[in-house]
Formats: sequence, C-alpha cells, structure tokens
Amino acid sequence: MRNQRSLFVNIALSAAVLTVISVIPAYSQKAIGNGQSMIDRSKSGTIKSTSPDVQPQSTGIGVGAQLSAIVDEDVCRTGAIQCSTEGHTAASAAQTNHNPVAISIQVLNATGAPILGLPTTAFTVSTEFVPAGGAAVQRLTGAPSDFQATPNGVYRLFVHPAPEKVNWKSGRFVIQVRVAVVSTTDRLDGRVIVPIEIPF
Repeated sequence: MRNQRSLFVNIALSAAVLTVISVIPAYSQKAIGNGQSMIDRSKSGTIKSTSPDVQPQSTGIGVGAQLSAIVDEDVCRTGAIQCSTEGHTAASAAQTNHNPVAISIQVLNATGAPILGLPTTAFTVSTEFVPAGGAAVQRLTGAPSDFQATPNGVYRLFVHPAPEKVNWKSGRFVIQVRVAVVSTTDRLDGRVIVPIEIPF
C-alpha cells in the first residue's frame, strides 16, 4: 500500500513538473522571439510599434537638417533644357558666358531620413565670395524645369551670375544654399557651402 501511494505521489509530481516545463519554454520562446525580431528590424531601420501612444512621423521635418551638395559646371554642355533661355549656350560655364550651373542638394533629417516634398521657395542662395571683379550669383528662374526633386530627398536648382547676361569670372565662387521651412506645423533650417569653379 505504501509503495502504491508513493507511486501515485511520484506520478503527481511528475505531472506537475511536466506542466511547469511545458510552460517555461513557451514563455521563453516568446521573449526571445520578440527580442530577436526587434534586433533584426532595428538593423534594417524598420522598427514598428503597435502602441497607440507612438505615432509614426510622416513629414520627417525637424528643427535641423543635414545637407550635402554637388556642383555641375558642365550641365549646359550636355544639352540641358535649362540652358535654352536668356542667351545661354550649349557650353560649360566659363568666363566667356553666363551659362547656368546645376547644384544638386541632398536634404536629410536628424536621423538620416530624406525630407521630401520641399517647395522651391524653401531654397535660397547667397553669394559669400567671388573672384576679383566677379558678380554675385542668383538662382535661375523662368526656365523649363529650373527646380527638380527626386523621391530620395535630392533637389536640383540652377544658378548663374547676377544681373542677367553678366559673364562668369575665372576662379572660385563660394555660395551658400539655405533650406528653410517655417509654418504652423513644420520647421526646418539647414545650410551648405557650395564652391563653383570657373576655369581660366
């Protein structure tokens, strides 16, 4: 009888242990699975939250912006349609002409995501330094596609000497491009220095 009772106790304990063991792996698997999933998504930059208190940022516009720029002094030589007005010619920018120069600007927010949908009015150009006898630089307006934007937050504008029909001077022009948006919902402000090289 004692052996029979002991057998029943052992069976009951074994059942209890099996129950606990069957619960622990399920709990651990859920925790590890969520943690691993979060690690994987953080590497790809696509973490998503199901919390109702966390809302995704749709505009991507913050107080600061990261700007980088490249210059193409040869854009008119490629036959760009922006060079079809105001006496411009199909030649690279030089001291013998006032052909436009293209500036491509990447605009990113503080986290490195592209900022999309900026209007042409968000971009202003100021002349900081010019070669001796050189004129200031202004944005080209009124030409076909004188402002362009891509789905990756890259914008393109064109500049030429001011006043119009004044030729470039050989040397380096240093201009500043500012990207700024101030409204009731968005605020953005960033600047980048852009050198323009006109050959001698």
